[in-house]
Amino acid sequence: LEHYAEGVGGENATTRRRVVEGIADLADLFAAAGDETLERALAAIGAQLLVEQEVELQNALSSALVQLSQLAADGRHYGALKQAMVQISTLAHDRPDIANALRPRIGMESRVPHLIEEALKKSTVPQHLLEVLKEMPRAAALQTANQFNQATEKDRSDRVFALANALGPDTADVLRETLRSSPDSEALLT
Repeated sequence: LEHYAEGVGGENATTRRRVVEGIADLADLFAAAGDETLERALAAIGAQLLVEQEVELQNALSSALVQLSQLAADGRHYGALKQAMVQISTLAHDRPDIANALRPRIGMESRVPHLIEEALKKSTVPQHLLEVLKEMPRAAALQTANQFNQATEKDRSDRVFALANALGPDTADVLRETLRSSPDSEALLT
């Protein structure tokens, strides 16, 4: 599957088109193959999306990136999810229109509450999950603060606090900025 996905970078446009269509058809197999296979497929798709000139192929590559990203999120393949976010960040520099169109389709911001909950359930938060959350510092910080405010047991509040620390200084920076710039009612909730 990994070698197949690399075919999206082939020289022949017809071959690239067939490979992208095949990835869409085999998406469930890519997800079942696991994190590393999904990571490599997402990296190959993202790399080709950076250079693809044909609009039809850009659309097909975009759809494949979204499909595999959603499968990665649904299957808790955090390394692949991180790779998807890296690809979007890379696209944002060179092809911002494509990146801006992909972000809402992948829907990572809407998954943050679920990801935070996943992190809080684990005794040790997987590194890739932390990296995914760090890619969305504002959403992660606000959701972490929300979880802290809702915690009624000391163990839960300790886990939320540990997660906030693991997310790093960006979390504290976001919360400080929210306190400074938000209306009083919103600032109280953070």
